[in-house]
Amino acid sequence: MDAYNVLEWMREIGCKKIVFAQSIADILYKFGTTEPIDDDVERKFPLATDHSVYSICKNTVVNLIEHYHAQYGFQRFIVRLPTIYVYQPNPFYNVDGEKRWIGYRYIIDQAIKGNTLEVWGNPSSTKEMVYIGDFVNMMECCIKAEHDGGIYNMGCDHPVSIEYQIRKIAEIFNGDKKSDIVYKPEKPSSPQFVLSIEKSRRELGYKPKYDFETMMKCFKHDMETEPMTKIWGKKEDYM
Repeated sequence: MDAYNVLEWMREIGCKKIVFAQSIADILYKFGTTEPIDDDVERKFPLATDHSVYSICKNTVVNLIEHYHAQYGFQRFIVRLPTIYVYQPNPFYNVDGEKRWIGYRYIIDQAIKGNTLEVWGNPSSTKEMVYIGDFVNMMECCIKAEHDGGIYNMGCDHPVSIEYQIRKIAEIFNGDKKSDIVYKPEKPSSPQFVLSIEKSRRELGYKPKYDFETMMKCFKHDMETEPMTKIWGKKEDYM
């Protein structure tokens, strides 16, 4: 309903350009390989997860936006986002109402302490890891674009394996005590997916700038300096 109200307000005031953040939950059925997933594959939703209703709502908004594009000539830039990585002091989230560590935040915490780090499942399992700086870049590309738009994937251009992630985290966050790295092939692998960004390059001029190592160094800097305490508080507020 909120999305409908926004679209109606835009129509009434003559604003005909919208940028909308779509979830990757609509393409979960394509996960599991390193074959780049196209922007315009069929959109679906997970049937029975804690994200099902969220994904259904997101897809509904995309359908509404497409209607306003066809009916009223709106320019629409629907950006399909993987996790956007940025430091914020709360390292937890909730799964089915249960408080849990965010996976990579737990690994960073263990690396800072010099504890043993575990590589679960397939060490070559690869995923997109996009930094907030590239997200801002993508939004700027959408705002400046003059064509009708469409659905656009946002990727990092260099998806990374879980093994590489953990080794780089150890390298960047270890202090005097260095972490041992052990392999746990019996554990579940992390979700594997790669997004095609050729359409985003071609139509928007999107060019990712942050590789994983650069992203983690920026993350460490913000963790140490905490530049957003007036908005999010400090890490001590959540631990």
